[in-house]
This record gives sequence, structure tokens and C-alpha cells, in this order.
Amino acid sequence: MAGVGAPFDPAAAKPAKPKAAKAKPAAKTETPTPRGLVGLLHAGPDRVKARLGEPAIARAEGKGAFWTYRAPHCALYVFFKDEGAGLKVSGAAAGPRRHGALYPELEACIADLEQAEPLAP
Repeated sequence: MAGVGAPFDPAAAKPAKPKAAKAKPAAKTETPTPRGLVGLLHAGPDRVKARLGEPAIARAEGKGAFWTYRAPHCALYVFFKDEGAGLKVSGAAAGPRRHGALYPELEACIADLEQAEPLAP
């Protein structure tokens, strides 16, 4: 069988190396800020405004501040205290928007604000 080709040499036949897949850089995953009061505690004024918008009323006295937000079904009171690192949220409380209405739960009031469009005074 002349002219068919050279004889097969198994030692010369090397399996092709699979190409290594290029590793994609891991996507940066930011830990989301917790919702509710936990996400507000120790936050500065800029972070609070970014989450809840501008307060309806803002008052500062001494080393503290008090902001009032109006949500559709409640009023949120945010308390700030400066312990040497600037104003930070030290607490919050929720109250009804209308006299005689039931007091809302704090977490529900914060959630209302985190999802709501700003209300007129």
C-alpha cells in the first residue's frame, strides 16, 4: 500500500492540552445596608438623607439634632448625637400623623419612608 502515508507512531501523537479558561474577575458584591432601624443607627446625616430624603423639620441643639419625617401613615422622629465623630443617629421613634390615631410600629414607619415619595407638609 504504497503512497498511503507514513506509519502511525503512537509516541508522537500527544493529546492536545485543553486550553485553560481565563478566570473572570469576581464581581464586587456590596453588602446591602440593612433596612429599618438597624440600617439607620450610627448613620450620619448624609446617609440618612440618602435613604429617607430631606426631613420635614430639622432642629439642632448643642451636640444633638432632631429630625421629623412625614410618611403616609406616620411621623418618624430621628435623633442624632455627636460623641466626637460628628452627628450620628442615636435612636428613632414613630408617632401617628393625626391626633387620636394609633401609634405605628417603628419598623413599619421606616419602611413606609424608604419606599415613599416625599409628602408635602
